[in-house]
Amino acid sequence: ANLLNLKLYKEDHLSGQITVSLSSDSTCSTNLSNSTSGFETLTLQPIPQKRIPPIAEASKYRFPDWMQGRWQRSRVEMQQFIYRDEQNQFRTIRFRCIMRQNDIVNDRFVVHSTTQWFVKDFLFVSHPLYSYLLLPILFFFFKKKKLI
Repeated sequence: ANLLNLKLYKEDHLSGQITVSLSSDSTCSTNLSNSTSGFETLTLQPIPQKRIPPIAEASKYRFPDWMQGRWQRSRVEMQQFIYRDEQNQFRTIRFRCIMRQNDIVNDRFVVHSTTQWFVKDFLFVSHPLYSYLLLPILFFFFKKKKLI
């Protein structure tokens, strides 16, 4: 089989379920057919997130209009900035805007962030973190062309 044409993992975007197929040896191509047929297959199920703290849930602040929409590997929807790194363990980072300070030279946001990633046997790590993000840091995520 041509290794370049194999889809060795598949994600169901509605359920979040990921199916992965593994090879039987170090060639990474023996006994592989697709994401559900190989020497060994794994099905990863996301574990529901814990509720966010009341202060974050009750917040009415949102990110600026110019940030709203789909970007490469990320999207901004009202109060949420969601970054998905598909090249690094399917990691998803969610920032929820708790407070926006725009009375200074650069806008500043207080956010609640939640990270999650899948590791062997569906390990789920959720780490809430209150932190200040300066607008220039967020620009890093918006260097790529906005998707329509």
